[in-house]
Amino acid sequence: MQQEFTDATEPVLPSLRRRAYESCGNLEDAEDRVQEALAKAWKYWGCRRSAGVVKWLTKILDRCLLDHHKLESRLRRPPQASAVDLRGDEALRGAFTGDAMAAVLSDLVTDAMLSELSYLDRMCVTLVCIRGMSVRAASLEMAVPARTVGTAVERGKKTLMKFYVNE
Repeated sequence: MQQEFTDATEPVLPSLRRRAYESCGNLEDAEDRVQEALAKAWKYWGCRRSAGVVKWLTKILDRCLLDHHKLESRLRRPPQASAVDLRGDEALRGAFTGDAMAAVLSDLVTDAMLSELSYLDRMCVTLVCIRGMSVRAASLEMAVPARTVGTAVERGKKTLMKFYVNE
């Protein structure tokens, strides 16, 4: 059984590490999340369905990343100051509505603003609003329902708008 697990997971490791690094931003946290996902996968290896090992491992990793980011956001202190002060520009305030929000987000939203979002909201806003993916494509990328992605994007936009108006 151990050899079967190794044979099935070894080809997937580079893509899992890349996915974790994109989410975490540093190699140590990314490797920790991959190891955590592999430990969970090993624990439930006998319970898995026979098809879709790659998708199953990716889903486990995504849940580990989400749990880590939830814990991290609880422990994180709020930022001292935002990187960009947009309060005085009325033209930008008006641009934060409708379709123009994507353009403003891609140019002006900083890491400090995005860090105010939960992991799920941040990933959905990044994929849909900044990278220009459709909700369906983002849902397939993240292995979550499209409705969840749509709700997270709307919630993320509202949170960013509150952050923008209050700063």
